[in-house]
Amino acid sequence: MLRAGKNLKKTYPELMHVTCLAHGLNRVAETIKDLFPLSNRMMASVKAVFKKAPSRIVKYKDLHPNLALPPEPIQTRWGTWLVAADFYAEHFDAIKSVVDSLDKSDAASIKNAQNLLGMQSLRMNLCASVHKSVKEKLASVIDKNPDYQKLVKVSKVINGESSGVHGVNLRPDILAALKFCPITSVEVERSFSMEKAILTDRRHRFLMENLEKVVVCHYELSLSDDLIDLFEED
Repeated sequence: MLRAGKNLKKTYPELMHVTCLAHGLNRVAETIKDLFPLSNRMMASVKAVFKKAPSRIVKYKDLHPNLALPPEPIQTRWGTWLVAADFYAEHFDAIKSVVDSLDKSDAASIKNAQNLLGMQSLRMNLCASVHKSVKEKLASVIDKNPDYQKLVKVSKVINGESSGVHGVNLRPDILAALKFCPITSVEVERSFSMEKAILTDRRHRFLMENLEKVVVCHYELSLSDDLIDLFEED
């Protein structure tokens, strides 16, 4: 991708190549995950304990009725591992009490979870500080983003925070067009997922004239989901 952007600049000198910042932040999150292998093993073991086990879930709810089940880290959902790690760090004693109350002879996952939760180093691992490694990784990701700093300078000019752009040779009309320049490719990838569901082999009678209507419906559905999330945050 970086090489492609570099080659395209030879043909289009005013081209600005900015890689997706959301992907960059996900790489930072993956770095944090790699720094906590013990915590990762523990969360996988506890997940297996309650997976398809209604009786264990009932016992969990009986012991801690006001506590939600531990969130499950999902590989394709960015940031879910960090959310789960924060939950385990905050409710470590409660989760440990539930797992310890289970019979380890019922399943190997219970035995593994009990052994991991009983390790003194696990709590320290969950609460360890890795700000230096995270800061270095984030700086590395941003430094490898070809024109991100240039786009930041353009943004300051558009917002009136700066009177000039040093090192950015762009015409005023191009600067104005960059006002709504996206810094992530998340929306594009969402469209890929929607199109994958639309252009499937199961649709043998799908008419092209209805394609626009279906795309609009998917787009409005995504907007409604964003509005719901916005109201929930408020």
